Amino acid sequence: MAGETKGDPREATEVLIFQSGVLRTSNGEQASWPRLALLGDPVEHSLSPVLHGAALQGANLPGQYRCVKVAGEEFEACLSAALKEEVAGLNVTLPHKERALRACQHASPLAARVGAANTLVPARNGWEAHNTDVGGLKDALRLAFPDRPWRRECVVVGAGGAARAAVVSLFELNAHGVRVLARQVERARWAASFGASAEDLRTAPLDSATLLIQATPLGLLPEDPSPLDPSRIRNGCALMDLCYGATPSALLRVHRTRGPVADGREMLCAQAARSFRLWFPGTQPEGFIRRACPKSPL
Repeated sequence: MAGETKGDPREATEVLIFQSGVLRTSNGEQASWPRLALLGDPVEHSLSPVLHGAALQGANLPGQYRCVKVAGEEFEACLSAALKEEVAGLNVTLPHKERALRACQHASPLAARVGAANTLVPARNGWEAHNTDVGGLKDALRLAFPDRPWRRECVVVGAGGAARAAVVSLFELNAHGVRVLARQVERARWAASFGASAEDLRTAPLDSATLLIQATPLGLLPEDPSPLDPSRIRNGCALMDLCYGATPSALLRVHRTRGPVADGREMLCAQAARSFRLWFPGTQPEGFIRRACPKSPL
């Protein structure tokens, strides 16, 4: 059974690798499945082991939360292996959120509506897909921008699972209008089914946007370029970049002198708490998670 011992907390920072049907450490040794895990590629940057490790300790629950790097072609086999080893819960990050929904045997209405899942709970004969990104982003937007800039024109940059969750979050907040910008517009055609428009990131005007959500992976690494020229964004526009790191993303570095900004930490904490409560009903992880989260460099 997975994750029955607390172990050395330092081990939780090491990324495990699922390849050829086997979970291994970075040096190739076969590893035991943890109680909780994050599946994605890349996962090296993730703060989730720190946050969920604190939640497990706070709830006096044994086991660890570990990051597992897995390629797309191995994803379904990875889910099967985790279920067989009685893993208590999984998070899913890029680029697998849409694949996760398709691979699960059951899905919550919200995950099905979004078309992407970031939280998996063991269920009868398989996994049940959930999406805590939507609620987490709503919580983060309310906290970061109390003047509610989504009441006017909102722009979401990206076309993957995070962008889908952002669009649903905005409409649940009664956004006036939402536009989805992507370099490959055909990848964002799904926006129409939510009542949003899909436009070319390179040419779409941004001068009337009052809120912009950056939902691409660009910004995970300090050297990543901005997904768009920051000078195109109007002064005073609220900007939330869902990426987070030890340094602000290139987009945040420029725009923070021109308007209110936030990175993805608050959303990360909010969605993490929602995920933890799905895995362990009745727990109250919020305080432990927020205290464990490193302070934003903004």
